[in-house]
Amino acid sequence: MLSHSPPSRRLSEPPHLTVLRGQKLLLSRIEYFQGDGNYTHIYLTDGTRLILSKTLKYYENLLAIHGFVRCHKSYLVNQQSIKTITRRHVLLYNGVELPVARRREV
Repeated sequence: MLSHSPPSRRLSEPPHLTVLRGQKLLLSRIEYFQGDGNYTHIYLTDGTRLILSKTLKYYENLLAIHGFVRCHKSYLVNQQSIKTITRRHVLLYNGVELPVARRREV
């Protein structure tokens, strides 16, 4: 979940997601999310992968206003991580290629 700090702290803290036992994860560190049923894999810029027990839809609703877009039923991508987009794929700066759903084609 996103931080729910008092307004004075919200302005000074960069946007983050609270994960495992209150650990804060900066949104800028997240490359993309991959849905896996009731679990979501979070891929970070340093190559780390986290698995959390929330659906991809949950993160899509939570992070849409922070520049995360759904390119496929299984993927939610940080727009800052996108290098190029074609009709069928999203290429990330780290070299990962994710599919684009037909109904979401550019």
